[in-house]
Amino acid sequence: MTVVDGRTGTQTTLDQSLPEVPDTAEASDRFGSSIAVVDVNRDGCADLAIGTPYEDLTAPDAGQVDILYGTPAGLGKGRRRRPSSRV
Repeated sequence: MTVVDGRTGTQTTLDQSLPEVPDTAEASDRFGSSIAVVDVNRDGCADLAIGTPYEDLTAPDAGQVDILYGTPAGLGKGRRRRPSSRV
């Protein structure tokens, strides 16, 4: 998936092979099939919630939502934490 910074116009391609994206890519995970922009940690920077509906967890295709935290340095450049919520 490609994310465009609304302020700078910078384009960033995200997939599960990047260090700032939690987990690893698997065939047919459908990473990024749903997204939401929200300030999860209320620091004034936009964070990105990324849905991966067919992520294999404790069961095949269990699904998950990951949060990439935004910072002034860019998306995913801050702390990295796996959210506790699973889909």
